[in-house]
Amino acid sequence: MNAQKNGGGARNPILLTIIFQLAQIMASEVKMKTIIKRHKLTFTRLYQSAKENDLEFMLVRQMSLVKHQLNKDKQVARKEGMYLDWQSSQFDGVLLMIPALTKQTHRELGYQVYLSKAEIPDPYKCLWTTSPQKA
Repeated sequence: MNAQKNGGGARNPILLTIIFQLAQIMASEVKMKTIIKRHKLTFTRLYQSAKENDLEFMLVRQMSLVKHQLNKDKQVARKEGMYLDWQSSQFDGVLLMIPALTKQTHRELGYQVYLSKAEIPDPYKCLWTTSPQKA
Protein backbone atom coordinates (compact mmCIF):
# COMPACT_ATOMS: atom_id res chain seq x y z
CA MET A 1 0.00 0.00 0.00
CA ASN A 2 2.81 2.35 0.86
CA ALA A 3 4.29 1.77 -2.61
CA GLN A 4 1.10 2.97 -4.30
CA LYS A 5 1.11 6.26 -2.36
CA ASN A 6 4.60 7.14 -3.57
CA GLY A 7 3.60 6.87 -7.20
CA GLY A 8 4.84 3.38 -8.04
CA GLY A 9 7.13 2.83 -5.11
CA ALA A 10 10.86 3.13 -4.61
CA ARG A 11 12.89 1.81 -7.53
CA ASN A 12 16.01 -0.24 -7.09
CA PRO A 13 18.97 1.80 -8.44
CA ILE A 14 21.00 -1.32 -9.16
CA LEU A 15 18.17 -2.77 -11.24
CA LEU A 16 17.85 0.51 -13.14
CA THR A 17 21.57 0.57 -13.98
CA ILE A 18 21.44 -3.04 -15.18
CA ILE A 19 18.43 -2.27 -17.39
CA PHE A 20 20.19 0.83 -18.75
CA GLN A 21 23.36 -1.15 -19.53
CA LEU A 22 21.35 -3.88 -21.28
CA ALA A 23 19.57 -1.24 -23.35
CA GLN A 24 22.95 0.24 -24.39
CA ILE A 25 24.29 -3.20 -25.34
CA MET A 26 21.19 -3.95 -27.40
CA ALA A 27 21.42 -0.55 -29.11
CA SER A 28 25.10 -1.12 -29.98
CA GLU A 29 24.26 -4.59 -31.34
CA VAL A 30 21.55 -3.09 -33.52
CA LYS A 31 24.00 -0.43 -34.75
CA MET A 32 26.60 -3.08 -35.56
CA LYS A 33 24.00 -5.13 -37.43
CA THR A 34 22.98 -2.13 -39.54
CA ILE A 35 26.64 -1.26 -40.23
CA ILE A 36 27.37 -4.84 -41.29
CA LYS A 37 24.23 -4.97 -43.41
CA ARG A 38 25.09 -1.68 -45.12
CA HIS A 39 28.73 -2.57 -45.78
CA LYS A 40 28.49 -6.33 -46.22
CA LEU A 41 30.25 -6.41 -49.60
CA THR A 42 33.16 -4.34 -48.28
CA PHE A 43 33.53 -6.50 -45.18
CA THR A 44 33.37 -9.64 -47.33
CA ARG A 45 36.19 -8.36 -49.56
CA LEU A 46 38.27 -7.40 -46.53
CA TYR A 47 37.68 -10.79 -44.92
CA GLN A 48 38.69 -12.61 -48.11
CA SER A 49 41.81 -10.46 -48.41
CA ALA A 50 42.72 -11.20 -44.78
CA LYS A 51 42.21 -14.91 -45.35
CA GLU A 52 44.30 -14.95 -48.55
CA ASN A 53 47.17 -13.03 -46.97
CA ASP A 54 47.01 -14.82 -43.60
CA LEU A 55 46.40 -11.59 -41.68
CA GLU A 56 43.94 -10.57 -39.00
CA PHE A 57 40.70 -8.99 -40.19
CA MET A 58 41.17 -5.89 -38.01
CA LEU A 59 44.66 -5.31 -39.44
CA VAL A 60 43.35 -5.48 -43.01
CA ARG A 61 40.47 -3.16 -42.09
CA GLN A 62 42.90 -0.68 -40.50
CA MET A 63 45.09 -0.78 -43.63
CA SER A 64 41.99 -0.10 -45.73
CA LEU A 65 41.12 2.93 -43.58
CA VAL A 66 44.69 4.25 -43.85
CA LYS A 67 44.57 3.83 -47.64
CA HIS A 68 41.28 5.75 -47.70
CA GLN A 69 42.85 8.56 -45.63
CA LEU A 70 45.85 8.70 -47.99
CA ASN A 71 43.54 9.01 -50.98
CA LYS A 72 41.66 11.85 -49.25
CA ASP A 73 44.97 13.58 -48.50
CA LYS A 74 46.04 13.26 -52.15
CA GLN A 75 42.76 14.80 -53.24
CA VAL A 76 43.23 17.72 -50.82
CA ALA A 77 46.81 18.17 -52.05
CA ARG A 78 45.63 18.33 -55.67
CA LYS A 79 42.90 20.79 -54.78
CA GLU A 80 44.80 23.14 -52.45
CA GLY A 81 48.39 22.53 -53.44
CA MET A 82 51.24 21.32 -51.26
CA TYR A 83 54.59 22.62 -50.05
CA LEU A 84 57.44 21.32 -47.88
CA ASP A 85 58.12 23.17 -44.63
CA TRP A 86 61.93 23.06 -44.54
CA GLN A 87 62.16 25.18 -41.37
CA SER A 88 60.57 22.47 -39.24
CA SER A 89 62.60 19.58 -40.64
CA GLN A 90 63.78 16.79 -38.35
CA PHE A 91 67.08 14.95 -38.66
CA ASP A 92 67.75 11.89 -36.52
CA GLY A 93 71.17 10.86 -37.84
CA VAL A 94 69.84 8.41 -40.42
CA LEU A 95 67.13 10.26 -42.31
CA LEU A 96 65.76 13.75 -42.83
CA MET A 97 61.99 14.27 -42.51
CA ILE A 98 60.29 17.38 -43.86
CA PRO A 99 56.57 17.95 -43.17
CA ALA A 100 54.33 18.36 -46.22
CA LEU A 101 51.60 20.98 -45.68
CA THR A 102 48.67 22.23 -47.76
CA LYS A 103 49.00 25.75 -49.14
CA GLN A 104 45.58 27.08 -48.11
CA THR A 105 44.83 25.47 -44.75
CA HIS A 106 48.44 24.55 -43.75
CA ARG A 107 47.22 21.10 -42.72
CA GLU A 108 49.91 18.46 -42.35
CA LEU A 109 49.51 15.77 -45.01
CA GLY A 110 52.58 13.71 -44.21
CA TYR A 111 56.35 13.77 -44.42
CA GLN A 112 58.87 13.79 -47.24
CA VAL A 113 61.69 11.48 -46.15
CA TYR A 114 65.27 11.68 -47.47
CA LEU A 115 67.52 8.70 -46.78
CA SER A 116 70.77 10.19 -48.08
CA LYS A 117 72.32 13.62 -48.48
CA ALA A 118 72.49 13.14 -52.27
CA GLU A 119 68.67 13.11 -52.54
CA ILE A 120 68.24 16.52 -50.87
CA PRO A 121 68.02 19.62 -53.11
CA ASP A 122 71.20 21.75 -53.10
CA PRO A 123 69.93 24.75 -51.06
CA TYR A 124 68.90 22.45 -48.19
CA LYS A 125 71.89 20.09 -47.96
CA CYS A 126 73.06 22.02 -44.88
CA LEU A 127 70.16 20.45 -42.94
CA TRP A 128 71.90 17.05 -43.19
CA THR A 129 74.42 17.16 -40.36
CA THR A 130 77.07 14.49 -39.76
CA SER A 131 76.06 13.92 -36.13
CA PRO A 132 72.54 14.32 -34.74
CA GLN A 133 72.03 17.26 -32.42
CA LYS A 134 70.81 16.33 -28.94
CA ALA A 135 67.86 18.32 -27.66
